[in-house]
Amino acid sequence: MRELNEKESFTLDWFKQFPMTKFSNWEIKELLPKEYLRKTGKKFQDPTRAARALAVQGRVQRFPNSKALHYWYDPNSEVLPEEFNDEEKRAILERDGLRCVVCGKGVAEGTKVSVGYAMSTRRGGVLDIKNGRTLCPIHRWTLETAQDSDEAQKNWRKLRKSLPEVGEPRAQRFWNEFIELLSKYGIDPSA
Repeated sequence: MRELNEKESFTLDWFKQFPMTKFSNWEIKELLPKEYLRKTGKKFQDPTRAARALAVQGRVQRFPNSKALHYWYDPNSEVLPEEFNDEEKRAILERDGLRCVVCGKGVAEGTKVSVGYAMSTRRGGVLDIKNGRTLCPIHRWTLETAQDSDEAQKNWRKLRKSLPEVGEPRAQRFWNEFIELLSKYGIDPSA
């Protein structure tokens, strides 16, 4: 592992002050430069670049894997793999018959499929083939976005505000159908 530069080292030390606390890109851009200026008297132009570099090296965690929305330091794991390796992906695809486990569309029909999580690592899922599933692009996006994104959480709160009052027959029907739908797709809302 390569040696950290001054800003990366400072960033890692900053993250270590807040173990397991997830910081968004926006929070990093707001908080880190102020702390850096206070301690060094210098400007910190792109703190998210330092956070990305630390994540690439496995010194901090990030989610999602590509354009990270959140970074955090896990004191129990300097390196936390975020994706299945090629062998694990192949095993999951073969197990699921190269078909989306939600809609059944697959390679035979010309649908591109890929491997996703049954429960994301952000919600406590583990990187194990038992936690993997084959999904078409539509279901991978909708299911993983529903589990993980801040936008989905905002939309969920809006939806809850617009629902009928608890105790009304319409509300009871809605929640019964919603819980059945979650169960059908193997989503545990309590996780």
